[in-house]
Amino acid sequence: MAGCGRDLLNVDARISVHQAQVAESLEEPLKVIEQNEQAYRELFHENPQQITTLCHIANNLGYSHSTVGSHEKAKSWFETSEKWWHLAVKNGDEPGDRPARHIVDHARCLVHLKEYAKAENMLDFCISRLKTEYPLDWAMLAQ
Repeated sequence: MAGCGRDLLNVDARISVHQAQVAESLEEPLKVIEQNEQAYRELFHENPQQITTLCHIANNLGYSHSTVGSHEKAKSWFETSEKWWHLAVKNGDEPGDRPARHIVDHARCLVHLKEYAKAENMLDFCISRLKTEYPLDWAMLAQ
């Protein structure tokens, strides 16, 4: 659930994100999905939109859908997350590529969908990035 909430001012969305974090700790992926979808809906309709936060929530939804085996839905959420990230970069809110862990999550989903070539390209790109990001995420590298 990393990345969610740092700029989150909407109280209902903040509560949903925290409830999703609790559900994740309790290994309740369907509840994680429900709470993150609620937070996403709340924030999507805000003006101005919290683009980076929407990106992170969409990535978390992709990860959660992948966890429950809904890989097509997961792919859609990962693509949504990527679009939000590109918009954040365009607006000057974020520098460069999306976090490597987002790309690894997306690539893992593509492996389940047998989109091996695209997944391999994404993972090749991420390995060197993961080695240079701080803090070093050994678990992500091991995958």
